[in-house]
Amino acid sequence: MRRVMMVGLLVLMPHGIAAAADLGPVLRGGQYEEPPLFYRWSGVYGGGQIGFSIANVDFTNQVRTLVADEIRLLTIEQDQRVSQWLVLPKKNPVGGSFGAFVGYNWQWEDAVVGVEVNYNRTSLAGSSGSSIERTFFDSHGLPPGHNYFYDVLVAGAASVRITDFGTFRVRGGWAAGAFLPYAFLGVAVGRFDWSRTASVNGTATDQPSPAPSPPPPATCISNCPLPNLTISEHQGDSRTGAFAYGGAVGLGVDVALLPNLFLRGEWELVQFAPAEHMHMRINTVRTALGLKF
Repeated sequence: MRRVMMVGLLVLMPHGIAAAADLGPVLRGGQYEEPPLFYRWSGVYGGGQIGFSIANVDFTNQVRTLVADEIRLLTIEQDQRVSQWLVLPKKNPVGGSFGAFVGYNWQWEDAVVGVEVNYNRTSLAGSSGSSIERTFFDSHGLPPGHNYFYDVLVAGAASVRITDFGTFRVRGGWAAGAFLPYAFLGVAVGRFDWSRTASVNGTATDQPSPAPSPPPPATCISNCPLPNLTISEHQGDSRTGAFAYGGAVGLGVDVALLPNLFLRGEWELVQFAPAEHMHMRINTVRTALGLKF
């Protein structure tokens, strides 16, 4: 009986060893490594967002160009460059925003690149108004011995309201578990309403040098005082729905909450090219909730 059992064990041993080998990594302990796991960010996604923006608006050239057009033929503009006097300072309107975004991601292991369209509705309104007064002598174009003493006041006012803006972005990120930090670069377009006014007022009084003594007779022949001048120019214009174009850069992070739901935090800088003689820039921080389809 023992001999029969020993023969049976010898027959079964090769099969048992093969079966153990087939178990693969289960019996190899620490030698087996799990493949790396990445949250899948690839595919179509979209969502809604809210944010807070600070704009920087430079009105300086709005008034300068208007003043230059008003007095371009006057001596004081040709000699004194009155249109270059600094009248309006910069303004920094602030406000909230809300909007939506949609995009598409491609993913290679933990590297992610994508494109995205981002739109925001806002109301960033600012206005500025000021004036500057100067006095000076100018004898250009006058007969010898005559000098005009000018007293000139330049005043201006301007306002702007940015109603909405959007960006088309190319972005790149690095998946780290459920986190996707990213940076983006893109083009931007904005829509805004604006208005401006400018006025130039002043007087020019002749001050002959040397002053005639005794006073000239009723019929003056030489070195006679010139008539005093009054300068009064005023102009304004406005427009609604004007467009501005520029670029956008920013940083952000998407955080996966569920396989198809993510939370976003982001900073964005939009710089517009000069539009309607204004320079505008928008800094925005926002949060968003998105779905991956």
